[in-house]
Amino acid sequence: MIDAHNPIYSNNRYVNSITVESGATLSIAAGGLIVNANSTIEGALSMTGGSVEANGSGVTLAINGTTTISNATVDAESGAAIDLSQSTIYGSSNSVQSFEANGTGSTINLANLSSFTGVVIQLTSTPPGAVRLRSLR
Repeated sequence: MIDAHNPIYSNNRYVNSITVESGATLSIAAGGLIVNANSTIEGALSMTGGSVEANGSGVTLAINGTTTISNATVDAESGAAIDLSQSTIYGSSNSVQSFEANGTGSTINLANLSSFTGVVIQLTSTPPGAVRLRSLR
């Protein structure tokens, strides 16, 4: 069962699509959320472990709200795209954030991300996947 206002995941959840409305928070503490169809997170995304994955050609996961990632993975697979270009991303001190784009057409868009403070970023792209970091300095 998914709490529509503040869903919390601790095991893998495979869903066709998900929508998190503005004002709500999706929390992932362990395990992962895997989406297989276009999905939108307008509210906050809080990850203190685990992963969020978009999987499949043409699938887009748009994450538009405030995003906190600590020791977690964001993963685009098999032609999927994850768009974090409208997010403000925070990480906790001494944590590792992993962004992975694997497979033809797979992308993670961090175009408006300008800095990380006190965190380690791991970027992985299996050609021809791409992680976009246009504004990072």
